[in-house]
Amino acid sequence: PVVTERNAMENKIVIALRRAHHCEHIRTVLAQNNLHYPVYELSAGAGSFDVLQKAVERGAKVLITGDTYVDAVMEKVNISVVTLRRGSPPFSDTIRKALSIADRTALVWRENDAPAAQRACGEFGGAAVFYPYRPRRDDLEQLCARLAADGFQAVVGAGILNEPAARYGITVFNVPYADSDILSAVRIAEHNLTSLEERQQYIETLNSIYDNISEGIVLIDPDGVIETVNRAAAEYLQLNAQDLVGSHCDRTPLASTEL
Repeated sequence: PVVTERNAMENKIVIALRRAHHCEHIRTVLAQNNLHYPVYELSAGAGSFDVLQKAVERGAKVLITGDTYVDAVMEKVNISVVTLRRGSPPFSDTIRKALSIADRTALVWRENDAPAAQRACGEFGGAAVFYPYRPRRDDLEQLCARLAADGFQAVVGAGILNEPAARYGITVFNVPYADSDILSAVRIAEHNLTSLEERQQYIETLNSIYDNISEGIVLIDPDGVIETVNRAAAEYLQLNAQDLVGSHCDRTPLASTEL
């Protein structure tokens, strides 16, 4: 088969989320827009990021995921990350559904999305209350106990709220991603991928120039990390350039070498 520019890009951008219904929705939106990026459903176990690591090994360079998982992904997988965020319309639509079975509801959402969440709650007056939380710092179990004590029987929130809320008899209406939010994240990922590849091409061009210079060149960034070692320098030092790049100069044979 002929590999087009679009085909090549589609092998380098991946999407991963925890909830099956989000994954299915995103696959539908991609298909409707003739986009074919792979969508992975992350498991809840210890090996949840194994699928992403394998995708990186196959050439993936940019990941689209929800902001709940961004920090964890960046700790475990070497890949550029684009956060998939929700806008006000999905909040509003979901609040409306919750109010169809209850007189009042709470929108439980991350505090870094407070402006969009507060705007949505404001559309419903006192019938919708914003409860912010901080991932990894706030205890969702305690938050659900507080919601129950405050008399909420139906709340709006992410899938991570479903299990603890059920233990307090609270119905959770999960907020979907709007089609426009999904497509916006894809466009940002495509832009980031283009920038990454242009930078890589620039670096490869510079390295090619450096390797054809007879003088030895070692480039070190302001933090002391070695960025480039050209062929002449590697031969002079009798070291493998690939073993030096990315290392701190104080932790390599360069530290005891007179240049």
